Amino acid sequence: MQVLFVDDNADDLDLCLNGLRKSGLDFQATTATTREEFDRTLREKPFDIVVSDYRMKSWTGIDALAIVKEVCPDVPVILLSGTLGEELAVDCIKLGVTDYVLKHQLARLPMALLRAREELSLREAERKAVQSLRESEERYRTLVKTPRKPLWFWTSAKANLSIATTTPCAYSA
Repeated sequence: MQVLFVDDNADDLDLCLNGLRKSGLDFQATTATTREEFDRTLREKPFDIVVSDYRMKSWTGIDALAIVKEVCPDVPVILLSGTLGEELAVDCIKLGVTDYVLKHQLARLPMALLRAREELSLREAERKAVQSLRESEERYRTLVKTPRKPLWFWTSAKANLSIATTTPCAYSA
């Protein structure tokens, strides 16, 4: 799992990374400490998840979320905060943050990362299923609306099967 960590405090970054390494989670970490470095790094390399501090010196995790939505909208964002209140946490979730973890509860971060990755997998599977359904519906519409020959349906109640053919069928079971 490729994770981009964003925090302007090196000690907090080290604490977070060491905690994750101790958890046994398999991940590759890239770090960014400034908005410019974050923007450049996000555009240069694909990431599975972004973990951002909420409050940084000249910008916030919500600013990071806006950049992620612009550059790679499907990448989940998890916010880290020392004091994120409930109302602010709800506002962040409404804006599109996948999850948030309080810094004094970093033991929750590995599960938040796994859950974010699972949600991403489910969204990708749903997107593929919807695309497959659209393609199937289009093939069906084309078959039904523009037949070159008369279209006949043969149904077998025994086999619970329907077959479409462009040649007449006289058989029905």
